Amino acid sequence: MSIDIDHQLVEALKKDLVFQKISSSISYQGNRLLRQAWVEYPEEKGISINKKWHPVLMKDQQTNTEGFEYNPGGGWQTKVKAGKKKIGLAEFISIIIKNGYEDNHSVRSKVDAKGASQDARLVCDLKFDNELNILIQKYRSNSQLPNQITDSDFSIEEVDSVAQMSKEIESAIQGFKGEEKDVLAKYRLNQGKFRNIMLKYWSGSCAVSGLADKRLLIASHILPWSQSTASQKGDPYNGLLLSVVWDSLFDKGLISFDDEGRAILTQLSEKIIEDLGLNVEKSVIEPTKLTQEHKQYLLMHRLLHEFE
Repeated sequence: MSIDIDHQLVEALKKDLVFQKISSSISYQGNRLLRQAWVEYPEEKGISINKKWHPVLMKDQQTNTEGFEYNPGGGWQTKVKAGKKKIGLAEFISIIIKNGYEDNHSVRSKVDAKGASQDARLVCDLKFDNELNILIQKYRSNSQLPNQITDSDFSIEEVDSVAQMSKEIESAIQGFKGEEKDVLAKYRLNQGKFRNIMLKYWSGSCAVSGLADKRLLIASHILPWSQSTASQKGDPYNGLLLSVVWDSLFDKGLISFDDEGRAILTQLSEKIIEDLGLNVEKSVIEPTKLTQEHKQYLLMHRLLHEFE
């Protein structure tokens, strides 16, 4: 079977925080013992025969880098005849995303057996854990990139206006970097359509405390501007409406939220929580407003600030 690589998707993956977390922890990334990786999945209509795709992990002696050797033809016997191309982990996961592999399929790597011949192998699995599933679902929607929303809580006009506004902001703050860029972007976001859309979506009140005084509410990205791709900057799901206290804590990475929207306050002392008057029992994002898309961004926030 022939498999094409979506290079636009590969570049998006390389910049993605969830991918970077997987890349840093995955067992066969840079492991000299690993030689053969493949994907298995059930055939349609319950037929037990499996299709396989075989990328081979190779080391380039000249550049001292490792990557997967890509076999477009697939199969053990056709490997040499079909031609080879070295690929990396981003390409490997992009193929999983584009070809519809699910969490009941296995992504495996073959490992040299200790003390055995060069061709002897042991098999281990790359599991579809929570992070990999989130990454797959994030990029799989109709084979589109993340900001191309279909069944959305926001109108087409709102999505388009946020995307256009993000482009204008990015153009205006070129030359700034890091935290300074985030501050400028947040200021501009709160002067225009993004703030209005957040006020409408969150019913004019803080997503956590319910505070409804607009003078004390801030529209903010979940994943900071400087850490977001172009599509994420223009994604209204990458947004919360928070009171100044909750926004300041969240923006500085002193708190985050779990998949149920519950505040994670482990980096704050009991005294600080008491002094700020935070109600621990009620520190939860409004559940009727918390979508799967929000949860994906909240995961990236937790990864960025090392809550996971």
